[in-house]
Amino acid sequence: MNGIDKIPEMIDANETVELTQKLVKIPSITGQEGKALSTFMADWLSSASLHPTLQPADKGRFNVICELKGEDGPTILFNSHQEYSS
Repeated sequence: MNGIDKIPEMIDANETVELTQKLVKIPSITGQEGKALSTFMADWLSSASLHPTLQPADKGRFNVICELKGEDGPTILFNSHQEYSS
């Protein structure tokens, strides 16, 4: 079993639901995302002992970048949009 195979067993369903509930409470309408959601995600990643950075992407919009170094082997990229439309 390699590291990628272990990912599903590392996911806590309750934590995932709680995180999602917090995320959808942060106003993030397309075109008006602002910095709040990006900052929340960066803080959440920091609380998990990771080292995120905010990268300015457009006026008032930021990408959250976080790299978790591993051993030699396959690489996984998680990519997600941060806005929702109401």
